[in-house]
Parts: sequence; structure tokens; C-alpha cells
Amino acid sequence: MHSNTAKVQPLDNLAPLAKAGVPLLHVCGSLDPALNDNTRAVEARYKELGGRITVIVNEGQSHFPLAPKRSRTGG
Repeated sequence: MHSNTAKVQPLDNLAPLAKAGVPLLHVCGSLDPALNDNTRAVEARYKELGGRITVIVNEGQSHFPLAPKRSRTGG
């Protein structure tokens, strides 16, 4: 059994999310090699579709890890 989902890129699946009014949050590092090719492409496409997206770029960070060392809840 083969899956067709592997042939569809996430960039091609943004329309249903934008139409449903789902806001997106994308966190990446300024040194992430995918910042311009992926993050900025998703940001532009989602906005074109009428979606709301917030992109947070952590200066001096690369691809992983981007989460804070300690959460606001103290965990």
C-alpha cells in the first residue's frame, strides 16, 4: 500500500488551514539554513491565502533546539 501524502508538500496544504482561520506560529533561528527557503516561503504563501502567521526568529540560533531552557510554568 502506497501513501500519496509523501508526494504532497506542506506548502501545498496551507489553503485549508488559512480558510479555517487557523493562526500559525513558526519559531526558527537566524542561522537556520532553511530560514529563507522554507520559513519565508510558508510565511508569504500563508499571508497570500489570507492566513495569520507569526514568525519568531531567534538571533544567533540554528535549526535546533529553539525552545527556552525553562518554561514559564517552571518546568
